[in-house]
Amino acid sequence: MKITVILPHEAQLATAGVRIRYERLRAHLQEAGHTIDLRTIDTFRTVDAFRDDVYLFCKCHDARAPLLAQAIFSAGRRVGIDIFDDYYSQTDDSRFVHLRRWLRQITPWIGFALCATAPMQTRLQALLPGLPLHVLNDPFGQLDAAVIAAAVDGKLAQTLASGVIEMGWFGIGDNSYFSLGLDDLSAFGGALATCRAAGWVPRLTVLTNRRALTVPRLEMLSRLPVPVHVEEWTEALERDLVAQSLLCFLPVNAQPFSVVKSLNRAVTALTGGAQVLSAGYPLYDPLGAFVYRDVAALLRDLERGTLRMRRQTLGMLTQTLSASADPATEAAGLATFLDALKPPPKLKPAATAGTDRSGITAVIHGVANPGAVHKLAQRSRVLSVASTLTATSMNYDIRPLDGPGSDGTELSLLMSERACDLLAPADQARLVDPRVIDDKTFRRLPMACPALAGSGLTLRLEKLAAYGAAIGGLAAILTRLYPGIRILLSEGVTLYWAGSDPAMPGVERLAGAQPDRPAGPDDAKRAPHAA
Repeated sequence: MKITVILPHEAQLATAGVRIRYERLRAHLQEAGHTIDLRTIDTFRTVDAFRDDVYLFCKCHDARAPLLAQAIFSAGRRVGIDIFDDYYSQTDDSRFVHLRRWLRQITPWIGFALCATAPMQTRLQALLPGLPLHVLNDPFGQLDAAVIAAAVDGKLAQTLASGVIEMGWFGIGDNSYFSLGLDDLSAFGGALATCRAAGWVPRLTVLTNRRALTVPRLEMLSRLPVPVHVEEWTEALERDLVAQSLLCFLPVNAQPFSVVKSLNRAVTALTGGAQVLSAGYPLYDPLGAFVYRDVAALLRDLERGTLRMRRQTLGMLTQTLSASADPATEAAGLATFLDALKPPPKLKPAATAGTDRSGITAVIHGVANPGAVHKLAQRSRVLSVASTLTATSMNYDIRPLDGPGSDGTELSLLMSERACDLLAPADQARLVDPRVIDDKTFRRLPMACPALAGSGLTLRLEKLAAYGAAIGGLAAILTRLYPGIRILLSEGVTLYWAGSDPAMPGVERLAGAQPDRPAGPDDAKRAPHAA
């Protein structure tokens, strides 16, 4: 079986998530006769010959993913998504409307989903009912009992002799939406004061990403009750930190986003020979007795020389980690899960100029429209359509023109040769005013309907008010010009409430996904500017 993991960009190849989740499985999959390949999404076109057995999207959160997933599905290949973080189940949080829409748009074209924890699987069962789900635990890098025993013995002896407790914290220190990482360390760091009160000398080393090291966070770290040394994270420094630390302090807050995260940091600490001390939400409870929840209990065990992870308990540690983080076990489980999935039937290729007009797909660009989405559409048999809210200037296949035309029509569409060739003969006969823009020929198509909302707006509130009419009206026009068209919405920000306008769910219905609410009998009557 050949598995291809699709990543959003080259930088993702160097992340801990990819290193832990896929690279550690590679050798074990190969031993069983399978291969796993990592590719960025920009190396694909929707007209490629998809020859691998399984394609897995990882953190590709723009319209390229559903666009490409549709093409892979149509080629009769198994398609899935690996969900690292939960940006989807918190339906009362308006910041994630565009990500929830992304999930709905890709859902018709996927046959399975992966996640890292059982709690996340439970949430996905409600979001994606009936879809096969598999928990792929983040595997450890290596588990050598002799190496761990030597490390634990050495650090215990050094700590008892010096009275200095070396502690470590490592990981991504920030998030674009949530307070976590270094904020958790600051919030729960008061627990470390017990070390000094008990007569020990604690020293904390923090490894994190540079973006997280803002002035406010550095100030928070300076107020911790222990001396703090901060460095920018690297894989090598992480290994050294775990090797030198008696314990790793890994607090977790109880917000919904955090409580479904994977166990990989605690697993990394334990397999590197460091004790784990956690505070806050009991995320690491599956690791049982090897996770301290109380500093005082750890200090008592330290003084007695009976730390929970020690030479005498390594047999139990091996059993615990083998059950939830063994790469051979995880690779075998993944292969078995994927083998049991039935490939979808191969569908008819998308329409091109000069062929029949079935199977046409279009991408409507909203306010924050990544240029990469337009480029993928241009490399593929897909119409790239600007809305009245689209600010960037590119060679879109279709763009609404501002102002009335010389023929008195309120709305005209500027259309590329490809868009023109896919029109019905009657609509092709109405094309006028050929013009060349950047060496490409365009024609104007007068439309017998009112101008679309949204043109010329600059204020965010204005765009919010016009969003449903602008996008929904354009979708209705495309449906009139290309019956049976599949439409995807490309939007990189949450500017709107998707369920606030009856036209918005209409875009998703055209794409084959489920709307926020059941369609009402009057939806078609209320869709604005039907051509």
